[in-house]
Amino acid sequence: MSIDHRDFRNALGFFTTGVTIITAVGIKGQFLGITANSFSSVSLSPPLILFSLDRRALSLADFLSTGHFAVNVLSADQKDLSSRFAKPMADKWTGVEYEIWDHGCPIIKGSHAVFECSIANTYAGGDHVILVGEVQRYEVNQRLDPLVYYRGQYRDLAPADAKTPEAHLDALDAVFASPFG
Repeated sequence: MSIDHRDFRNALGFFTTGVTIITAVGIKGQFLGITANSFSSVSLSPPLILFSLDRRALSLADFLSTGHFAVNVLSADQKDLSSRFAKPMADKWTGVEYEIWDHGCPIIKGSHAVFECSIANTYAGGDHVILVGEVQRYEVNQRLDPLVYYRGQYRDLAPADAKTPEAHLDALDAVFASPFG
């Protein structure tokens, strides 16, 4: 079966993801940052996560040589940062608030969650390279909502107590159900 690449990409868009900015320090000491939704947990013991990077990415050699990376899970109010780090730009970092953690990775302030990792393994993955990191440190900000991506667009999460239209209809059906069936 021949798979149409564009159609396949569109089909993958039906999987709702969070949005991350992967950060590290490059070979020449420059800050690296790319927007990625190819982030996943791998293992709890040891604590492993992964992301994948296109083999054509200009920053690939830097990411592979650094030894460490951080995954900044973006909060809902960081759409502009997501867009900025998704584009090839000379200086993505101007005006970005960050701090430096134990392994030198820039950590973006206001993120929903952050994981700083040492690179444990790399694998060939077709047109991407898969980088597996062992988590060395992490923080979560539960007061913030995550930035969510679905079918090529940013989306808002519905509150946990919000009912879907179908749930409202089911509730109405229950109220107006005839006792005579």
